[in-house]
Amino acid sequence: MEKAIYHSKEDPPDLYLASEKLWGGCVCVLKDTFYGIGVAVKSHRGLSACQELATNACDNGDFVSNNPGLISLLIDGWTAGHQMHRYHYGESPFELEEFSRKMSEDLFFIQNFEKLDTQMIADDVIPILQKFESEAGDQSKMNKLKKKYGFAVPKPHITEIFSHNGQLKDGVSYVIF
Repeated sequence: MEKAIYHSKEDPPDLYLASEKLWGGCVCVLKDTFYGIGVAVKSHRGLSACQELATNACDNGDFVSNNPGLISLLIDGWTAGHQMHRYHYGESPFELEEFSRKMSEDLFFIQNFEKLDTQMIADDVIPILQKFESEAGDQSKMNKLKKKYGFAVPKPHITEIFSHNGQLKDGVSYVIF
């Protein structure tokens, strides 16, 4: 986050580097959460699906009443992060005058995604992944699940090594692609 802020305040501002750092921050906090429940996320499509699964899992009465507005602000922050990703690659998903607002929304996501209840996420996500696992031999059913959820779930290979931010991640039971 500090590097994103630094690059946005350079003279002249390096908004491309700032946007790259902001998107990277979103990806890191999301992956950290999912590694925590034994799930590796390996694709852009999988990242977006996991963000949606996580916010949907926590979008219930008790959590929302204890954290008013958090879910919608996180969704806005993810959207801003995704727009930063697109901006970094040369698209113009927003006007330059909106950069600082998008950056604030993105920073909110990075700083607050960990407030989601990891157990609630696991309780919602793991049964979905188990459906993929139980249907592994039936390609037709697998295709229906892929279409419904927007991602695939290949079984991790025993030799597959997962690392994030330079640290090995053990205990990965599922891979979302």
